[in-house]
Order: sequence, then C-alpha cells, then structure tokens
Amino acid sequence: MGYLPAYIMKKLALLFLLLTPITQAFSHYLWIETEQHGKLNQLQTIKVKYGEFAYGETEQVNNEAFLKVKNFELWLISPDGSKKELKVQANGDHYQAAFTPTKIGDYLIYLDNKVMDVVDGSQYNFGIYKPQYHATAKISIGNSNAKSFQTNADGLEIVELDKNGQQITLKVLFKNKPLSKNKVVFFFKDGWNKEAETNESGEITLTLPWSTSYTVEVTYIDKSPGAFNQVPYEFIWNCATYYINRTPNNLTVSQ
Repeated sequence: MGYLPAYIMKKLALLFLLLTPITQAFSHYLWIETEQHGKLNQLQTIKVKYGEFAYGETEQVNNEAFLKVKNFELWLISPDGSKKELKVQANGDHYQAAFTPTKIGDYLIYLDNKVMDVVDGSQYNFGIYKPQYHATAKISIGNSNAKSFQTNADGLEIVELDKNGQQITLKVLFKNKPLSKNKVVFFFKDGWNKEAETNESGEITLTLPWSTSYTVEVTYIDKSPGAFNQVPYEFIWNCATYYINRTPNNLTVSQ
C-alpha cells in the first residue's frame, strides 16, 4: 500500500470513528471548560463544549450533532453546599454561563443530560440504547482543596478526591456506588490519551505531566431495559467527564 498524506489519514480515521460504536475512545462527548482558580467577587466564565477534546475539534452549537445533546442542565454548587441552576447562552462552538463567587472555597459545576432520544445502533451490532451524559469541573477561590460533592445519585459521575501538584485522585461512582475495574481514558490536546483502570474502591490516581488542560472520560453500560418518550431501549449508555485545567495561568492561587 502506498503512502497516504496525513490529512487523508485523518479523514479516514474520522470516518472510521463515525462508523464505530459510541463506546470507542475519541468518540464525541460533552465537557465543561473553566478556570481552575478564580477570584473572589469577580465574574467566572464557564463553557460547555461537545466534540473530540484530544483533537481540538468542537461542534458548532447549531450543528446537528450538538443539537442532539443541547437539552442539558448546568448547575453550580457553592462551598456551603447550596445549589443553583445556571442559565446558558449559545456562543459559536459552545454554550456559555457565568457566576460571581462570594465565598472562599471550591465551587463545583456540573452538567446533566438524561433526556436524549433513544438511539438505534443495531446496524453496528450495538443494540438500541439511551445515551446519558454527565460532566463536572471545579473552580477554587483561595487556597482550598475541599472534598467535592457528589452530583449524580442515579447515574455515572467522576468525583475529585485529592489534587497535589502533578497528581490527582478521582473516584468513579455509578448510582453512588464505586465502579471498580472500569476503564478510564485520560486526554489532553494534540491527540494524546492514556487508558487506565479504577481499583477495587473505584479510585484512580493520574499524573498530570504537562501544564495544560485535560479531560477524563468514563463510560458504563447499564443493562437495564426501559422506555423513553414511549420508545423502548435495551440498555443505558452512560458517559461522564471531568475537566482539569493546569494551563500556566491556572497554577497560581489568587484571591
């Protein structure tokens, strides 16, 4: 076989991904982008994106792919545990929200979408399933490393347990129970990814080798049949992501 230019290889790879079941790595997913550290009483911006983080490819909000996942809810949990829904506005390749922190501590932002239509993947031998997305990110105001709140009691989520320099420890939960021996995919841009597995307690410690932003993705199939909008499905495909921002301007704590 002759040499194929890089751009052709990339297009072929993308075509393969589009024809591959959604559980494969590098599939599209929702994630939240924000600063790791914010300032007290200053507006903090949050972005919700959909695409392939590792390749820097994000869908425009008016594209068909993004329209299928746009009915999400975005929530903010303050350091005192109070919770409020954030309003979002479409803005090119993302939805945007904002809030102003008034307390020192960690603010948890999470997204939830359990109202997506049932998908028939039978032609790819994947079955008929209902997709569900959950995404999480954290903003710290001041020098805080408080334990994160759990945000998805009836689904899949990634919870940060500890972060120390270049290492972060996360816990994967499904319906509030640890998900042991489950695959975790760790991404940063330029196509880099690394696969790992949670331990018996559903925990995993990852090393953040570069000063950049990362996403962590976990998927899990809940083999519980049901129906949504009167359309039956065979199982629920769950996807959860966690965003980590270690870009240079996010390594210094400010208040």
